[in-house]
Amino acid sequence: MRWAVVAALGVGLACEGMPDVSEEGRHVRLAMDDDLVPCGGTVEHMDRFIELLSAEFDVPPPTGDQRLMYYWLEREGFGVRTVCPDGVIGCSFVASAWVKSIPVNHELVHAVAWPIGSPRPFFIEGLATAYAGLGDSSQLWRNRRWGPVEHSLMVGLPREVDYSTAGGFVGYVIEEHGIAAFLRFYAKLPLLATRGQVERKFADEFGVSLASSIAAFERDRPCEQTVATQMLVECAAPAIAWDGVWFTEYRELACEQEDVVGPYDGSSAVVFRTLEVEEEGEYEVTMIGENITGRSAGASLYMVSCGACAERESLVVKAGEGAVRLKLASGVYSLRLVGQAREVTSVGWLIERVP
Repeated sequence: MRWAVVAALGVGLACEGMPDVSEEGRHVRLAMDDDLVPCGGTVEHMDRFIELLSAEFDVPPPTGDQRLMYYWLEREGFGVRTVCPDGVIGCSFVASAWVKSIPVNHELVHAVAWPIGSPRPFFIEGLATAYAGLGDSSQLWRNRRWGPVEHSLMVGLPREVDYSTAGGFVGYVIEEHGIAAFLRFYAKLPLLATRGQVERKFADEFGVSLASSIAAFERDRPCEQTVATQMLVECAAPAIAWDGVWFTEYRELACEQEDVVGPYDGSSAVVFRTLEVEEEGEYEVTMIGENITGRSAGASLYMVSCGACAERESLVVKAGEGAVRLKLASGVYSLRLVGQAREVTSVGWLIERVP
């Protein structure tokens, strides 16, 4: 959530009592309350996301004194200490973000896009939703329906926006016309643009009317019931080397490890990988996972295609549930190995092609 209309005094007050910077990356500085500890690969993951997003938007990533300021704060009293409403996961203003969890890519998108422009909240939140990527669960954008675009298009506050629909429509426009054209439109549109201004600038940039684009989106409903967000950092994660027939891995998963990101929502630790399937066919995936006491740790493996949104049907394999058989198309898949952030988890998983 981005509160574009915030008085300078309000921002100044929000900075009172903020923790000092304790970790610094190439593009982000992290300040956090005393009892909060990021997983070992979190800052690098955020830096990489900012680099990939900046390249996508064709802007230089922030460095030096322009690095993004990320405040990770305790949930209790969050709405009092910050400019954010208490009921949200976070919010941002210019190049600063205040959040209850880490990482929250949605707020990083706002910060990278801030110098480009500040249009109506529908397009601000739509762009952030369309590029936020995935968290610890592949269910983030599933089991939802697109609502009417008109319900959110001209609202005045971010909290009034239907984020899912805004992200879907913005993603549709980008798919149809390209990110460069969308960002030109984004830069030209004022925060308080009238409906007539939105329609004229939309038609000028894209060569089609806003009404016809809304009608096409609501008729075809592209990406509905799939993962409707770009997966820049997920699909650029380290690749698993395998022969296309059989692969197995057994490891400990602990928050302090350098390839582990989180803790998402304070509890989940995630390892990001990619897997290339060269030959379409049936595969079986099995997973085990337990903590150091031998109890089931609730570990999971999420697998989502890096292809077009229509093909992004996610697979979830949970430890102890036995083999899951599925048909995979050829292509690259994002894999997320998810365990508990507060304890060491022993996890193992196997993928094999069914003859």
